[in-house]
Amino acid sequence: MKKAMIILMLVLICFTSASADSDVWVEETWWRIDREIDCEGLPLLIHAKVLEVPEGAEVCEYHLEKLSKAEVVEKGKQINWEALGFDTSSGEWQMPTKSDPVYSFISKSSSYPMCHLYQYCNVNLATLDPYYMYENSMHDDYIDDPNQFEINGVSREEIIRNAELIATEFGFQLGDVLRVNKCDDPETISERMKLYTKRMGWSELYYPKEAADYAFTDLTFPVYYNGLRLFSGCWTSMSNDLEVPNMNMRMIVTPGYGISAVESMLFSGSQLKAITGCKPAMNADEAIHCIEEKYANMFFPGVKSVTVQSMALEYVTITGDWASEKPYTLYPAWVAQISIADEESDDPYITYEAYDAVTGKPLF
Repeated sequence: MKKAMIILMLVLICFTSASADSDVWVEETWWRIDREIDCEGLPLLIHAKVLEVPEGAEVCEYHLEKLSKAEVVEKGKQINWEALGFDTSSGEWQMPTKSDPVYSFISKSSSYPMCHLYQYCNVNLATLDPYYMYENSMHDDYIDDPNQFEINGVSREEIIRNAELIATEFGFQLGDVLRVNKCDDPETISERMKLYTKRMGWSELYYPKEAADYAFTDLTFPVYYNGLRLFSGCWTSMSNDLEVPNMNMRMIVTPGYGISAVESMLFSGSQLKAITGCKPAMNADEAIHCIEEKYANMFFPGVKSVTVQSMALEYVTITGDWASEKPYTLYPAWVAQISIADEESDDPYITYEAYDAVTGKPLF
């Protein structure tokens, strides 16, 4: 069974095949675990795809240094913006300051295109206003199969090439597509644009003549840096004002405007420094046992069941001030995507949990 699942997963990730840049993609092998555990009356359902980790793998903690002013400016000058379809011919770059540690491109003609390169290792760019994409967004737009991300007017191969360009320019590698949200129906796009225009109080001049050009596919990828898979879940807030920033790459592509938006990590040179010795990492079964212990020793009123949907060994950042000059600390952890079914709601709550890959201690 396990062998069959591995073969299936390898088939599903064939989008990184002949036309793909092998230096960009990290080959990921997934297998599946299915079991049910009784945690003192609470059903813990393990129906998870699990990222395979080499036997005997060792992990350690790292510091990830933030970018200096000089580094973030140099990175901005090195990036081939034209290759990304980002027009910097009409506008100016504003230098980072101590109070605003951002190297920004400001267009002379309008709010877009815009780009911000942050010293805390992030980049955010957009060639058009992306907010219509989230106007009255329905669950029907969400695609459960991350292998189905092409849209009318943009081929699968072009989308992959765009992802490769971004990864190459920004200095990291990519794993398999994590999540996809897309909409390529012109009538739905038109309705979204009208709602957004009305809410913002703008004139109908903002409304495009060719709504099909504004169709979009919104993809999220896991990011690998120096061989480490970084935390690919959603930004998580903890108690004591601690934060867990997500460290993935999000890309939006449209037929009329190519790469329309990017939110991503940004690296320059060798920023990783090991701060502990290497120790053996827990395997997936040991990580599941840690999850079982947590739920067996806690009381969850109103919860019908907890389902583990996926598990991957990743490096997570837990920080009290993510935008400070202090380095990030990366902790190796088994990260589980969890679905919690509540007795009062038909829609399960999706969250992420992390367990120290050496000690098994819950991190969040």
